[in-house]
Amino acid sequence: MSSRLIDDFAAVRFKAADLNALFETDPFYADQFMFFELGGDNNLFECRSGGRQIRVRSWSLLGVGMEWEIMQKIVTFASACEGGCLRFAGDRQTLAESYIRKARNTLSEAVEPAALYNAGLSCGFEIKVDANEARGRYMEDRMEELRNYMPAHEHGDVLSWNLLPFNDPKHAALMFIYRGLDTRETYNKARVSGQEYAGAAIMKRARLRGQMAMADL
Repeated sequence: MSSRLIDDFAAVRFKAADLNALFETDPFYADQFMFFELGGDNNLFECRSGGRQIRVRSWSLLGVGMEWEIMQKIVTFASACEGGCLRFAGDRQTLAESYIRKARNTLSEAVEPAALYNAGLSCGFEIKVDANEARGRYMEDRMEELRNYMPAHEHGDVLSWNLLPFNDPKHAALMFIYRGLDTRETYNKARVSGQEYAGAAIMKRARLRGQMAMADL
């Protein structure tokens, strides 16, 4: 039986005040977060230079939204620890409580998007909706609102919006507001890239780069 091994966590915080400054109204009453995971299956390897085998790993976006929404997702994923299907790399077994605790600690230390971007992580987010399936006045109104903010890519009846939340605060705000239009799981909406085999944890690198930048001021 294969297991998913977790190598690293990362979290980004978008302050509600900064997001609200982009709109005439104040749609956000709490800070918003993006939560990332680096990991891969324990039985999937690739051949690197010199014939060395290394376990394949990649970054994915696990959760988007307020802190409690992220933790709700984390608790759901943590149930896989009980059967041994999910564990931290280097552990023979990881308790669900340990998985939740580490995720919560990472979330509490969330950095600004620029810090994580400068540490080598980037993320694109897609909202895709089939107009034939977006039934009801509420869904139609929400889609029209989003189209007013940003033109959609149209492929027949399928509309899509490609957002870069790390690069454009308005994109981040639209992602948080309208992500529910797309019913896919969060990790299927995102394209995440970063340094999969770096030695130090990415949050540590992000904080170190931030300290160095402050020292240069």
